[in-house]
Amino acid sequence: MTYNENLFISEIIQGCIEYGISLHLQNKEIIYDTSTESYCEGYFDDNNKTVVIASKQDTRSFIFTLSHEFCHIKQWQENYKPFLTINPSIDIMNEYMLGRIKRTKKVDRAIDKVQKLELDCEKRNVKLLRSHVHYKKEDCIKRANAYIYFYSVLKETGKWYTTSPDKSAMIMSTMPINFVNNYDLTPELLDLYQKHCYSVNLH
Repeated sequence: MTYNENLFISEIIQGCIEYGISLHLQNKEIIYDTSTESYCEGYFDDNNKTVVIASKQDTRSFIFTLSHEFCHIKQWQENYKPFLTINPSIDIMNEYMLGRIKRTKKVDRAIDKVQKLELDCEKRNVKLLRSHVHYKKEDCIKRANAYIYFYSVLKETGKWYTTSPDKSAMIMSTMPINFVNNYDLTPELLDLYQKHCYSVNLH
């Protein structure tokens, strides 16, 4: 781990303390989110003022996750309206992922709102990473785009990934180096996600 990476982690820990957020690191590659009954690398629970991060990732993945969740904390701390009003959309998305409701226009709209919130978070994240740990802008944006595109995949599959899209070299090779205005899927990109992000083929 570099000096800048260590310093950045320390600054995020200090930021959590200042905002009254409890930071929990779990020595796992992925953690279980009971609200979605799925696995992820980290999450921020604003109701309980807690952020949980899987720490047994490679250094860069850990820092991306930690920084991403800290950007959600910043959205919360700034009273960013899309964050403060997102819970009903997350509830609908979770119900869809758990198979309790079928896909409808209402489900699509809910996922669109979550995707838009995550896009704002990722844009903040790229700026934060660039200014503190000096990762290449193009690499940061490609990784962010892989995550944002997944929400479009989620509409089609109704399932959270079992393997993060940024872990797939095939998916990453298709990602744009800039943020885009439209995250609609091509059939080819959907196929890539289905093959590389799920432990069971969804076809």
